[in-house]
Amino acid sequence: MKTFPQPLCGGRMCVVPFRAWPWLLLLLVAACSVQHTPVPVPEGVDARFTIEQGNSPAEAPPDASIRAITPLEVATSLRRVTVRVSTWVSLVYGEPEPLFSEEQVVQFSPIIADTLHTMPEDGVLRLAFQDRFKHRSVDVWIYGEGPELVYYFNALVRDTETLRPPNDGQVDGAKLEALAGQTVTRGDAQVLRHPVRGASLARLEARDAAMARIKQAREEERINAAEQTRLEAVASGPDAPAPEVWDTFWQRWDLLDKAHRQGLIDKESYEQRKAEMIGQLTR
Repeated sequence: MKTFPQPLCGGRMCVVPFRAWPWLLLLLVAACSVQHTPVPVPEGVDARFTIEQGNSPAEAPPDASIRAITPLEVATSLRRVTVRVSTWVSLVYGEPEPLFSEEQVVQFSPIIADTLHTMPEDGVLRLAFQDRFKHRSVDVWIYGEGPELVYYFNALVRDTETLRPPNDGQVDGAKLEALAGQTVTRGDAQVLRHPVRGASLARLEARDAAMARIKQAREEERINAAEQTRLEAVASGPDAPAPEVWDTFWQRWDLLDKAHRQGLIDKESYEQRKAEMIGQLTR
């Protein structure tokens, strides 16, 4: 049975000594002062989205770039939320992997983008779902802080179903891995900050530069029409190579072309090697 983290005001009825009532009342008032607004999701989306207003940990309001964020920018950000999942030995972690599956990226990104457009400044978007590795709880607040999109993980691949002793804290089964341009902090929660708009602009600039070089290579007959199509698809993809990778690619391409023109490599080997080089760009 799938379970998701429950709102602060939920829980089971319990018996409390009379002398503890004043303290309990204060806790309930504080907890229930948070407004919970469910976010409708399309059929088939296996997750829960809730706007929680009144408990945002943001140190600054979101700027205009977050308010105008696009589903594509959110999708790019989700694909870059990277974790190392613990193995059967709890303190041993595997290789970095995306937290969100591609299906989740496609489903979640428009919901997140639409919510961020109108969410109150003191609100957070709470997303609860089960991870794709161990089918455990992921509970994350998503919100804007200045130009950054923040993921504040209250639980990250955490076993919340197994009964534990009262004083035994729950431990995350994964840890965040910071990629270029991101920052990760750990404390009571694991927090990832991602400058979406800045990363998006840099990515678009790199894409434009790659497209221009591909077009020039076609005009100079260094590549054929089919190769141009394949290279443009690589340059436009979500995992497009960095500019320095393109630089190395074109240097190697020119050396291969020169070797073919000088008769140092036959046509069959030449075509095979070119196809391999294009394939290596996506690895």
